[in-house]
This record gives sequence, structure tokens and C-alpha cells, in this order.
Amino acid sequence: MLSTSVQAREVGVNSEPTIPAAQSKLLTAPNLVTALRLLLLPLIVPFLLHGAPFFLLSAFVLLCFAELSDITDGYIARDRGEVSKIGKLLDPLADSITRVVIFMTFLAMDLIPFWMVLVFFLRDISIAYYRAFAASEGFVMGARLSGKVKGALQSVASLVPVLLLVIASQKEFLATAESKQLYLWIIGGGSVAYWSYCFYFRFRGGMLVLTGGLFLLGLAPLLVMYWYTVPDFDEMAWIYWLVLGAAVYTAYSLVDYTIGFVQAMGWDE
Repeated sequence: MLSTSVQAREVGVNSEPTIPAAQSKLLTAPNLVTALRLLLLPLIVPFLLHGAPFFLLSAFVLLCFAELSDITDGYIARDRGEVSKIGKLLDPLADSITRVVIFMTFLAMDLIPFWMVLVFFLRDISIAYYRAFAASEGFVMGARLSGKVKGALQSVASLVPVLLLVIASQKEFLATAESKQLYLWIIGGGSVAYWSYCFYFRFRGGMLVLTGGLFLLGLAPLLVMYWYTVPDFDEMAWIYWLVLGAAVYTAYSLVDYTIGFVQAMGWDE
């Protein structure tokens, strides 16, 4: 009786650290960076739906941070030695949720038709099913080139339309000295936060070059817009064709992954 109770207490003592241990594996820097994409959505979506120039610019800045987290979370995990199975699960999940929500917001803004959003959604849900089924059968579906290209195109198709909306509102945006000052404050604050993020995680080498280059790509049109008058253009047409290109390639990626799934299962024999 005594030995049994002692063993029970020992089991209880040994099992107590499991919750903190699980939390420490979940609440790592790369996982929090991944979660940043989801945490920004409650701000990005209403900003886009509001439609006023300053809200659109704020949404663009926040979207840049969402994409920055997507580009860098894997690097941060490897650099800090915090690669985990949880992170490998959260990363593609956060990508899919973020981009589908953004495209659904574009739909609500009458920027794109419903079928494009459906393509983005069906592709991601189908690939998730393929991978789950393959895993249950003892197979692993690795990433394919079409998936990486799809991710890059969807990133462009979610960021650039918002930038085009910002540029199209130039006359309203920069009509007064006060509005120009606020414009610079938003850009300046976003730039400081961007580089604070990069320096905090000590980016170096190729990652520093990549993030620096992307920063300049995002900043350049905003500075051009501030100093020069942009000619009138049909931003709705540009947005439509831009997202259409991403939707078409996303459909191709679904076909490519379907073929890979069939081959992995050996059903093509």
C-alpha cells in the first residue's frame, strides 16, 4: 500500500512539467511570428472594407508585415534551433487562412469574382486532405515547385491590389499639408517597425538582402506617389488581371498536386 501510494505521488510529480513543456514548445519565437499573420487579420480586414485612403495605406503596411512573417518564420526557426512539428503545421495553416481571408475581403469589396476565391479555397483544402490521407497510408507528400510558385503569386496578388488602391487615391490622400504629414508618419512608423523586426532577429546574409530588397520594393512606389503625380489608370482592371493570374496558376497547382498524390498512392499503375 505504501509503495503504491509513493509510486502514485511520483507519477503525479513527474507528470506536472508536461504542461509547461508543451507551452514552451508552442510559444517559441518562430511560432509567434507565424501567429502574427492571423493576429493582424482583425485589423487588416476592417481597414480594407473601410476604404478610406489612410485605412488602405495602414492595411498595406500591415499586409507587408504579414508577408514578412511568412518569409522569415522558417529562417528564424532554423537560426534559433527551434524547428518543431507544431511550427511545420502552423505555417501552411496560417498561410492558407490569411490569404483566403484577404481574397474573401477583395470579394466583399467587389474587386474580384466569387469563382477566384473558390479556386484559392478548394486548392488549399484539397492539398490538406491529400497530405492527411497520404500520411494515414504511411506516405509523405513533400512540397512541390508549383506550390512555392503559387505562394509567391498569391502573395503578390494580395499585396499589390491594396497598393494600387492606395496609389489610385493619391489626389484625395495628399490634398492637404496635414494629410501629407500623416502619410509620412504612417510610412515612417512602418519602416521603423520593419527594420526593428529585422534587427531584433539578427537577419544576415541572404535573408537580410531579401528583406532589404522587399522593403525597397514596397517603399519606392509610396515615395514616388508622394513626390510625383501618378497618371490616372484603371486600378480595377489591373487588380482583376493580377488576381486572375494567381487564380489560374493556383488551379494548375491543384492539378499538379493531384497528379503527385495519385502517383504517391500508386494509383497510376
